[in-house]
Amino acid sequence: IRAERPEAASFIHRRIVDLGPERSDDPDHQELLDFVFVTASFLLGLRAAESSDHAVALRHFQVIADGRIFDSSNTGRVFLVRCDARLNAAQLLERMRRVPEAIRYYTDLTHSMCAGTERHFAEERLEHLAP
Repeated sequence: IRAERPEAASFIHRRIVDLGPERSDDPDHQELLDFVFVTASFLLGLRAAESSDHAVALRHFQVIADGRIFDSSNTGRVFLVRCDARLNAAQLLERMRRVPEAIRYYTDLTHSMCAGTERHFAEERLEHLAP
């Protein structure tokens, strides 16, 4: 996901935050609703990171990575964005010299069902960061 159209992402994100996340009994529709929210939040996180606003970027990535509201999305697009958000959060925490928190995110990635490349990268970072 690239940080294109940040104004649209910001508008969508603000509307969801203002109105509260919509819930649906239909799992496919819920996956779509969750995907819209995580995509907007992810794009805002990328934009903040590109502007070196690490605290704001981290907040966006953590909402996606740690948000219990998305726990039912264990597959599909939302799951993939959550994996990317975990990795981005870990890298930002490392840059911010918040190593114990970065280690927690990297460790979570190594125990996740995220792509092998993300798990492998997390394992390499853990080897580097381990005392």
